[in-house]
Amino acid sequence: MPLYRVTIRFGAPKQQYHIDDIEASSLRDALRVAGERFPDDALQSADLAEVRRQVEPETRSFVPE
Repeated sequence: MPLYRVTIRFGAPKQQYHIDDIEASSLRDALRVAGERFPDDALQSADLAEVRRQVEPETRSFVPE
């Protein structure tokens, strides 16, 4: 099952980041789980959320040699 990384930026004036790795069968499922796990302390000040599918380092084409 694919692994997704969720990053949520929140806080003012000092920004903080909440990072969560989620195992899900699809991006839609990852988004659903991310919504369920959304941290309470970010509810009022979150301004950015990003979900990326994680890729094994060996399969990346830009891995330094």
